[in-house]
Amino acid sequence: VTGVQTCALPIYLYRPVGYTGFLQTLTIPQNYGSGEFTAWLWGGGGGCGTGDGGVTGGNGGGGGYATITVPVSPGTVIDIAIGQSGKNGSSGGGAAGGAAGASYVPGSGTGYSGAQGGNAGYQGSSGSGGGGGGATVLLVNGTVVAVAGGGGGGGGAGRYGANRPNANAP
Repeated sequence: VTGVQTCALPIYLYRPVGYTGFLQTLTIPQNYGSGEFTAWLWGGGGGCGTGDGGVTGGNGGGGGYATITVPVSPGTVIDIAIGQSGKNGSSGGGAAGGAAGASYVPGSGTGYSGAQGGNAGYQGSSGSGGGGGGATVLLVNGTVVAVAGGGGGGGGAGRYGANRPNANAP
């Protein structure tokens, strides 16, 4: 599950539920006093690797977890970039790896996004790796204060050769 649950001050204020491709912003209202803001963050999970030739690819890793409590006062701007899950790999000789999970943080380029999974081999049957998940990033007044890393993509698997019935055999 990718997302952020946040509680701040004396009431429940904000709860994004998934990747949107945009920053999700909360400004502490002027009618609230100073207090604390606690966020629980999860990075996007990695995509599964794909198998081929009767062999199963690996599962993607779960996204990282981070929690932080920061002081806030009226006018404090809290931005959350939720990490996208990595995409699953593809099967077949030369198939492209799963796409990377994105994380949109202005000015960072793709610094918080996952990586594309490895391509499948070209001979015989092959599966490609899953893409890595994007990180979930919390910014307070434009400064990064917490990052929950994305999970790694699962490895691709394949089988080649008539005399090798099980790719997991030595």
